[in-house]
Amino acid sequence: MSKIEMNKILYGVIVCPRCKKGSRLIEWDSITHSACVTREMRRAYITLEDDRAYNKGTKNMYKCPKCAEFSRGSLLRVYTNITADVAEPLQMVRVANDSNGQDETDETDFENN
Repeated sequence: MSKIEMNKILYGVIVCPRCKKGSRLIEWDSITHSACVTREMRRAYITLEDDRAYNKGTKNMYKCPKCAEFSRGSLLRVYTNITADVAEPLQMVRVANDSNGQDETDETDFENN
């Protein structure tokens, strides 16, 4: 099993592709595992701590803690530089301009972790 980085496991946030709300990776993992009611589902379950959960060919579904909808593992991304209350992974960040004292917005893409 190839695990992802420890700080992504502890502090990682996953933004639901359906409701666009962020929740911690640990919450996604525990609520999905608790939804596995049969032995077959529990045996087929791949934890979100494993890299295989995010592969393009994966058929594993994971349950959002906010909207209770299932999303395919290949659609999920783990972000470490945002908090769980962020609505979208792509947000406008205010950057102070030191030269003239004015604020300018800088669009930051969080997929380049």
